[in-house]
Amino acid sequence: MPHDIQLSDFEKGQIIGMHELEATMTFIAAALNMHELLLCFMFLCNRVKLREPTVP
Repeated sequence: MPHDIQLSDFEKGQIIGMHELEATMTFIAAALNMHELLLCFMFLCNRVKLREPTVP
């Protein structure tokens, strides 16, 4: 995970004092990271199986 964005978000949360916003930002970042991994996995699967493309 990009530590720069995480650090900036943490600093913003500390300055503003909103821990809920910080938690939601980290949760969204984790969800986006998982979505990226899922897309990469599906892309690789489609590259391997060119005969039958599985498009959701």
